[in-house]
This record gives sequence, C-alpha cells and structure tokens, in this order.
Amino acid sequence: FVHKFTAQLKGFGGVPDDVMGNFTEAAIMDMADKLLCGKQLYPGDHLEAASPVEASFWPIHPTLDRLYQYKALVDPFHGAAW
Repeated sequence: FVHKFTAQLKGFGGVPDDVMGNFTEAAIMDMADKLLCGKQLYPGDHLEAASPVEASFWPIHPTLDRLYQYKALVDPFHGAAW
C-alpha cells in the first residue's frame, strides 16, 4: 500500500522525489490515514428520488452503468453479494 500511495503522491500529487524521500513509512501511512480514512461521509443529492434533477447525475450514472457492464463482460464478479 505504501508503495502505491507514494507513487500516487509523486504522479498525481506532483510531490518531488527528493521530498518523498524525507518521509518514513509510518509518516506516509499517517498521511494516507488522514487523507483517505479521516473524512466524514456526506450523502449528496444522488440518494433521493429527485437525483435526476442534479446536474452531476447524468454524467456519472450512465458512465458507471457502462463500466459495470464492461466489467461483467470481460471479467465478471465472483458473486453479487456485496
């Protein structure tokens, strides 16, 4: 996990290699915990019956349907009990 998270910080976060070399594995795990796990979930407008009125619904919903269909055709899930 630490390796992948560090690669993400370097690639997408734009953190230079010389800066990343200053962090210990424990410090990187602490950053990941604060960035990814320490957040509160806020349910948005997509959880109610009026969700098609929300502008962000239309780009997200059909895209996720297509991605799910592609996954089901190429490499199906082993079970649907999520």
